[in-house]
Amino acid sequence: MSVRAYRVIKKELADSSFNVWHDAEIVDFLEEDTDFTECWTGDGIGTIEVPVSRLRELLVAIPMHADDRRKKAIIEDVAWAEANGQEFVQYECF
Repeated sequence: MSVRAYRVIKKELADSSFNVWHDAEIVDFLEEDTDFTECWTGDGIGTIEVPVSRLRELLVAIPMHADDRRKKAIIEDVAWAEANGQEFVQYECF
């Protein structure tokens, strides 16, 4: 079986949801269930996919105030995924 390469025409990013280098509690929680750091370069750059179910668990497990920007962003990420029939949220980390 072959793997084909396709030219990317447009890639659109939303606002940052969390900071991989500074939000250690979020990254540690996500790493418990996934190996998403395997997709990163040595500089911590790359694309990760997080199951929506894991993001829901994160919102309960990590204490964040209701007005916390990260909490609002992750809630928006989950809502976007559900509205678009997605089981995963893809994050581009750079």
